[in-house]
Amino acid sequence: MTSSRTLSNLAANAAPTPYTGSSATNTNFPIGTVVLVDFGDYHSDNVNLSGSVSLYLGGSTRFITSGATALTGTWSSRGAYYALITQVGICQPSVYSAMQLFERVA
Repeated sequence: MTSSRTLSNLAANAAPTPYTGSSATNTNFPIGTVVLVDFGDYHSDNVNLSGSVSLYLGGSTRFITSGATALTGTWSSRGAYYALITQVGICQPSVYSAMQLFERVA
């Protein structure tokens, strides 16, 4: 037999409703949504795990940490990715690219 307490726990921890829209200018995502944020070149502005930051639309193709059109809600860091980009055949120095995952928590 399943207790009502167990059912309550299941309901409270149910998966979030995913965003199913197609607008490139949407700023209001369901709680539980995870987005990848472009931090550009590697720098010390990345957010510590579980730290919060305001997120913004970066045109119609990316999310950024400063801008004019803010996303609704509270967004917490869930991890970062850094990649060394070497431009082969071009006389440019290598650069780091930083991306970070954020989850809407409220």
